[in-house]
Amino acid sequence: MKAKTRRRAEIEELLLCGYSQQKIADKLNISESTVYRTVKKIRDSSAKWLSDLAEKDIAHIVRETLEGLKSDLMKLTDMLEDHTVKNDIKLQLQIRKEISAVRLEYLKQITNVPMAWSLENFTKKYAPEPIPQPTMNGLGGISGLKSK
Repeated sequence: MKAKTRRRAEIEELLLCGYSQQKIADKLNISESTVYRTVKKIRDSSAKWLSDLAEKDIAHIVRETLEGLKSDLMKLTDMLEDHTVKNDIKLQLQIRKEISAVRLEYLKQITNVPMAWSLENFTKKYAPEPIPQPTMNGLGGISGLKSK
């Protein structure tokens, strides 16, 4: 392992253990600025990785999950139409209970969907120009800016 790679791994490990940048520098006998630069690189690469993951993988996984739940709902609903099920009240109730459980899971998935992008990335992509804030002259402007 190269010295730089080993040092980065040591810094990362100590950072994860909760050491301050100053203590990491003291412990590894390197300058604080070296630790600062390395930590910045670690954070930048982590942010990029997370952004890439959010943009590509999480959205795909969420979509597949929701489509799978929809498919389950369709199959369960189709089961209710089967002539053997129509004559069996207990089976109908079990299927309806399962339909309710799948619907509940679907709603949970929708409400717990992680943000695919941070607000900053979303804003940069879809609203690169600043969005004007509404103001009310009588109150001196809600946004704190006075109207012109």
